[in-house]
Amino acid sequence: MFSLPDLSVPFTERQNPHVNEAEAHVREYLREFGILRSEEAKFHYDRTRFGELVGRAYPFAPLPELCIITDWMAVWAIFDDYLERIPDAQSDERFVELIRETISWFPLDPADGVPESSNPIETAIRDIWSRLTARSSLTWRRRFVRHLTDYLGGCHWESQNRRRGIAPDLATYIETRRRFGGMRPSMDLSEIGLGIELADEVHAHPSIQKLLDNTADLVLWANDVFSVEAEKRDGNVNNIVQVIQRVRGSSLQQAAAEVAGMLRGRCADFVAESDSAVAFFGSSGEFTAETAHDVSLYIDAMKSWIRGNIDWSSGNERYRSEHLRSGADQPNFLERVV
Repeated sequence: MFSLPDLSVPFTERQNPHVNEAEAHVREYLREFGILRSEEAKFHYDRTRFGELVGRAYPFAPLPELCIITDWMAVWAIFDDYLERIPDAQSDERFVELIRETISWFPLDPADGVPESSNPIETAIRDIWSRLTARSSLTWRRRFVRHLTDYLGGCHWESQNRRRGIAPDLATYIETRRRFGGMRPSMDLSEIGLGIELADEVHAHPSIQKLLDNTADLVLWANDVFSVEAEKRDGNVNNIVQVIQRVRGSSLQQAAAEVAGMLRGRCADFVAESDSAVAFFGSSGEFTAETAHDVSLYIDAMKSWIRGNIDWSSGNERYRSEHLRSGADQPNFLERVV
């Protein structure tokens, strides 16, 4: 019988004081936009507790921003669930068409109001985007859309693996997992929650980029451990535990233990790099004291995501539910796009 290895990290558990309000809000939001139709889908996504995830990952966000981020996480998780089901039903060309159409929902300079659409996923995403653009600069929007586009490109790679039964090698998987895991857009939202914006030259600094890669590894490898049994049942080869198992010829339990060891090593790398980054930005005459303060907040936000994801994932319904997320009573709205 498979048992979860120790995935603990040395970061403080934190929780947003508005978590219950955000949870109640997002449940109503998904119903208001008509995204959840079947009782099983409502049951599954209610049990997923997106408000708790966002409350742990963004413990610093005021209530209005917390609700926006929670709406995003819930709608985008549903989008991602539906996207995983597209490749078997549509051609590769139509999958690429879906990516292009999705990006069009994120205009850099949106006009007033949200365009009408018969697709509730599109309507909700455009609504959330309009609320985010009201709180962000053009610089932030460009970066977010760039990260989102890269995420969708990673999803395309993942879909081709699933469709063709291609099992990726470890180095390729680690690199590409950072893309289709979506952590770059998630960290962009930390700036919204914090009320800060990093300048492009700060965000692009090698130290920040390395920390973002480490954060993605720590969050997404842990997710792979939590979800490996469900993904193995579904025939999904895009999971680091299964990659290790195949490469080593080991059992699933042994592979998960090895991934846990890799996580400990990556966490040590993160701690060392974060200490170095805080010291560098704080002492360098190249950056202002305000920039150094914002970088410190941003790094703390990474720690909240790493720890919060593990706390939320432990026993969460999302990785264990047998209830249908789509079906006759719960359509895959992305199929309407293509």
